[in-house]
Amino acid sequence: MTRTASVSAIEVRDLSFAEEACWKRLYIEYVSAINPWEGEVQAAKAWECFKEAQFSTAFFVVAVLDGRVIGFANAVLHDDIGYGTACYVQDLYVECSARRQGAGSSLMRKFFAAIKGMGWSQVHWAASSTNPGAIELYRQIACDQESTQRFSVYATDPYLLNILATDNLDPHLQS
Repeated sequence: MTRTASVSAIEVRDLSFAEEACWKRLYIEYVSAINPWEGEVQAAKAWECFKEAQFSTAFFVVAVLDGRVIGFANAVLHDDIGYGTACYVQDLYVECSARRQGAGSSLMRKFFAAIKGMGWSQVHWAASSTNPGAIELYRQIACDQESTQRFSVYATDPYLLNILATDNLDPHLQS
């Protein structure tokens, strides 16, 4: 049985310009799993977005374990008509060797924690039907599953406080 790290051992923080090589390596792995021919091109486009965003409408965070970047999440803000601003987690990836140690749930919690402080109406995301591990994790941490692949956490849901207050996620589901 593989020993898992505690969620608290994983640091989630904003991506820095100095981490370009680490982030690009992971982003290329992520994109290449879906479209092998587009990894480098998409990574270059996404990095340009990061450089231009200045964290106004896009957020780029990394998960760090033992001083090494092991995962990332990228999110964009958009209008949630009638409700304010919503955060869409567009990309989330944890390198294969670091999965099931809590990085995926830690990355998502970074966005959940920002809901109230940033005044967002919700955080929402989707998972590919070909990624059952991610779907399992997301079913555990979402307060609303809109379909088999779409998930949300709402600012007004008491569930949000519960998920932020507990580290009792099943470690076997933590990506």
